[in-house]
Amino acid sequence: MNILLHIASRLYGVVVALRNWLYDKEILHSYPPTLPTICVGNLAVGGTGKTPHVEYLVHLLQEHGYRVAVLSRGYKRSTTGFVEADESSTTATIGDEAMQLKQAFPELIVAVCEDRVTGIRHLQALHPDLQCIVLDDAFQHRRLHAGYNIVLTQADRLYTDDYLLPLGRLREQAKGIHRTNCVVVTKCADTIQPIDMRITANKLNLPPYQPLLFTRMEYEPLRPLWGEGPAPCIEALRQQKVLLLTGIAQPHYLQEHVSKSGCEVYPLTFGDHHAFKEADVQRIVNAYEHHHCSVIITTEKDAVRLKECSSFPNTLKSTVFVQPIHVVFLGEDQQTFNTNILDYVRKSTSDR
Repeated sequence: MNILLHIASRLYGVVVALRNWLYDKEILHSYPPTLPTICVGNLAVGGTGKTPHVEYLVHLLQEHGYRVAVLSRGYKRSTTGFVEADESSTTATIGDEAMQLKQAFPELIVAVCEDRVTGIRHLQALHPDLQCIVLDDAFQHRRLHAGYNIVLTQADRLYTDDYLLPLGRLREQAKGIHRTNCVVVTKCADTIQPIDMRITANKLNLPPYQPLLFTRMEYEPLRPLWGEGPAPCIEALRQQKVLLLTGIAQPHYLQEHVSKSGCEVYPLTFGDHHAFKEADVQRIVNAYEHHHCSVIITTEKDAVRLKECSSFPNTLKSTVFVQPIHVVFLGEDQQTFNTNILDYVRKSTSDR
C-alpha cells in the first residue's frame, strides 16, 4: 500500500509541477485584479488556521477604514457559482467557513465562488466602493494573480517535513513557496523559545525578501451556542465530564486545551466540514447520556452547522458552549505583519 501511495504521489506531483510551470512561463495566463487582493493560503490541505488569520486581516483592514470583502470557495455548499452572503444564508448555500465569517462580522461583504476571477468581478460590479478583497484559500488558484500572498504552515508539521498527496498533505511541491510574499508558522506552542524559531527558520530557509512570522491560537472565554446566558469559564469545569464535539481537520489542539483544565474529556469526532443530520444528533445525545456529561463544547465552525439542526433537543441546548479562538503574533511579528499588509494596500490603492 505504501508503494502505491508513493507512485500516486509522484504522478500527482508531475501533473501539479507541469501546471505550475505553464503558469510560471506565462503559457497559461493569470488575471491580475484591479484592486488590492490578499490571499491567505497554504501548501497543505486543511488545518493550518486560515479562518482565524482571515478574521485578523478583516479586523486590521476595517480598523484602518478600508472597505473590505472576503471571497472563498464555499467548500461543501450545495450551491454553485457566485453567491453573496445575506441574512437568509445558511451553511448549505455558502459553506460553514463563510457562514462563520458572516456571523462574526455581520456588516462584512462575504461571498463564495469556485472561480475566484469571476467572484472578484462580481464583487467589483456589486460594490464599486470596495477597496480590498481577502481571498480565503486561493494560493493554488493560479488563474488569479493575487497582489499579496500569505502562506500558512503548522509549527508541528512544516511543509518541508511533508509529502505530496495522497502520501502526505501537500497540494503542491514545497518550491511553490517562491510565489508567496510572507510565510506564517501557525499553531505555535505557548512555550516556544527563540531557539525553536531559529530551527524552524533554518528548515524553511526562506530568502531575505520573504518574512517569516510566528503565531499561536489563543482561546477566548466559552460562550453559549443558544441564548445569551452566562457561560462557565473553562477552569470551572475541572473534574466535570465534557463531551467535545468536533467536525474539523485537527481536533487534537482543542482536546489538549480542554483537558488541561482538568476536565474528563470524551471526544466525539466527525469528518471535516461535516453536515450534521438527525442521526448525528442522536449520536451526540447518546454519547452525552452514556458518559454522564454535563457540558458539550464545540468549535466555532461546528457551531454554525450545529445551530441549523432543527432536531437538536431543546433540553440539551443550554449545555452547549462554543470555544472561540483568535490569532496572536509572537514578539515583534505583529508590527511587521501589520506594516507589510497596510503598506501593500495603501500603495496599491494609491496606484489605481
